[in-house]
Amino acid sequence: MARIATMLSVVLLFLTVSLSSQETLTNDSVVKLVKAGLSEDLITGMVNTQPGKYSLGAEDIIALKNEGVSEKIIAAMIRKNAPEPAPKLGEDSPASAPVEPLGERTSAPSNFVQPTSEEDFKRLLMERYDGKTVVTMVAGLLAGEYKKAFIVGPGSAGLLWYHYHDSVPIPDRKRSNPLKLWGKKTSEMDQLDERTYADLDKGLNVTSLDRGEPLKVQKFYIMSDRIEFNLTTTQLSHLRDVDINKASKETTTTVSGGEVHQRTSVAGFGLRFRFFFDKEQVLKATDYQGVVNEINKYLLPKEEAEQVLSAERNIEIEPGISEEAVLQKLGEPSKTIRVGNQKSLKYEDMTVILKDGKVVDVKLE
Repeated sequence: MARIATMLSVVLLFLTVSLSSQETLTNDSVVKLVKAGLSEDLITGMVNTQPGKYSLGAEDIIALKNEGVSEKIIAAMIRKNAPEPAPKLGEDSPASAPVEPLGERTSAPSNFVQPTSEEDFKRLLMERYDGKTVVTMVAGLLAGEYKKAFIVGPGSAGLLWYHYHDSVPIPDRKRSNPLKLWGKKTSEMDQLDERTYADLDKGLNVTSLDRGEPLKVQKFYIMSDRIEFNLTTTQLSHLRDVDINKASKETTTTVSGGEVHQRTSVAGFGLRFRFFFDKEQVLKATDYQGVVNEINKYLLPKEEAEQVLSAERNIEIEPGISEEAVLQKLGEPSKTIRVGNQKSLKYEDMTVILKDGKVVDVKLE
């Protein structure tokens, strides 16, 4: 009688896969992820967002197929291996292009084409976000487990974020789906900031998202009153928070060497993010600049986010600059110490020393 070996990918994941979120992926890494039971979308997202060095000759691709790697994942590996196109004459490369601080943006970057019609407005938004990778630009966001579908299908992310642009009032209640008659009081929701709230389906686990973390845009919608993202996490570390009994999962059965193997894969974590705008003033008015600037505060396309985050990591504090200039670069200090005409501004990893209102020294912690 054939033996039945049941493998729960979440349980075995950290025993069989030793990949960190920033490790360079290879053919062997991808095969391990497939055999660990991760979903096709999750692996594809990792290939798209993490460094990769793949061998993709004809024999290599055949070997990958024999190991159970899908054509969708192989196609992502091929795209990742493709060389970056050289910039056209006269164009700035991403490394040399000027970086505009996120917090100071009041208009869309100059290379954004302004829409000429409602159809053009929707096309530009779809091109910017649909199927792309975006990066979280705020701390405090959470993702929820994919909940089981009511009948069939992959289910949906158990955490829904609502953000209300200044052009719309914040409602007293909000329904996450039409089946909920009354909805939940906004005052009872988790709050990220004064205009952003989260509605978590009861009983589902959550995982914290770091600022600067990549998310895959699985679905993107432009509604009459909002812009909506369906996002999934791509980093393996979140899978330790999955509860196999609650999450959406899929079990496949294979026969090999006289043994029947059952493998369970889980969808992992994700979130839905709805940005509400005034229908007439913003969406029907095709205010592409206003919509993008609002979304940029929370989600930024990967290439733009890399420039912003890189600029933040390379802060220069020059001797002689004013205290006001320091605050613009570093924000408010955690502690201020004043002794006579000397003042120390303490930050997490440095102390800036000023004398007569000017920087005289910087000490790294």
